[in-house]
Amino acid sequence: MRRGVPHCTRQLPRNVWQRLLAAMGAASLVWASAAPSPAWAGPVEESAELAQKGAAAFKNKQYYEAATAFMQAYQFDKRDPKNLRYAGRAWQEIGHWQRALNLLERYVEVEPDEALRTSIVDKLEPLRKATPQQILDALLDATKRFPEAQLEEEAALALEKIGDEAALKKAEKFYEVARLGAVQPNDRERIEAGLKRVQSRLVEVQKQGQATAWNGWNLPTPALPPPAGVQPGAGQAGGARAGTGQASSAAPGDGAAAPIGIAKPAPRSSTAAWVLSGVGGVLAAGGAAALFLGMNKGTQANADAKNGVYGTGDNGYDAYLTDKNTADLLYWGGIGGAVLGGGLLITGIVVGASGPSQSPGAAGPLGAGLILVPCATAHGPGLTLHVAF
Repeated sequence: MRRGVPHCTRQLPRNVWQRLLAAMGAASLVWASAAPSPAWAGPVEESAELAQKGAAAFKNKQYYEAATAFMQAYQFDKRDPKNLRYAGRAWQEIGHWQRALNLLERYVEVEPDEALRTSIVDKLEPLRKATPQQILDALLDATKRFPEAQLEEEAALALEKIGDEAALKKAEKFYEVARLGAVQPNDRERIEAGLKRVQSRLVEVQKQGQATAWNGWNLPTPALPPPAGVQPGAGQAGGARAGTGQASSAAPGDGAAAPIGIAKPAPRSSTAAWVLSGVGGVLAAGGAAALFLGMNKGTQANADAKNGVYGTGDNGYDAYLTDKNTADLLYWGGIGGAVLGGGLLITGIVVGASGPSQSPGAAGPLGAGLILVPCATAHGPGLTLHVAF
């Protein structure tokens, strides 16, 4: 006999389940709307909160924090241009005058209130009239007072605009510091490109300076003054017999007698060549040693900076710059000494191989001759010994 299925276990119709699920969903929606939910701040609220934070930082002279907060506030709500103004003023106090000028000029363009635009003019004019040197000085001061702003790259660019040898050397140091602090690959590539550009310009400036220095040495040798008692261009009769110690009497009106004896001049290669070669060799060796020491010290300073040996803050940064300046002084001084020493050494070799002067008593550029010249003294006639180079 077939038994019936109990009523409680029978399968409910599909539409009944659908109705139950719909009722549960509606109940959950009603509960969610009735339950308290945390408030979500929109862009306007976020902008206002950041602006308040920036105003408090500016009041406490924390200008970098203020500039960052005001720029974030402007990004949240660009309908309020006053955040551009406050960010520009913060960068002006930091010392990045070019960035401050860009922000303030942009503010003037978008500010609808004419009174507010006029009120910022007195802040704009000094920035517009600033010279490259003034912009540089402000940036150099900012790198010390606000190291967290990482303005080394901007300072290096300002130094490039100055463009002399001292400025380019300092720009090279700032680029090296900026490269150590670069995190993003794009930033590192840009900074390394700036470093190579400065190093290339520095080599060209130093070559020009060396060429100018060498040209400055190419001066005509001043003529020796005539011996005492001898009038230039005066005629002489009965010239002296060289080497005999006997001289003819001078004609009336001819002035003093001609030189009565001329010693054999020293060959050019005897004294001048040895002096030039010796000095040149010493300078070349010393320059090479200084160059080697400078390279090692500069490499060590960069490694210490990267490993945090110098620490943070102004003291650490100044210590790093001191070591780098010493390394650069040794490096470039070594190059100059080696070049100068090599030039003197080659000159000494050339002089030594050129042989003696052409004629006795007529010394060449580096030859030497001894000349005995009669002269009148307080005690009567006498002789003076002249050395002609």
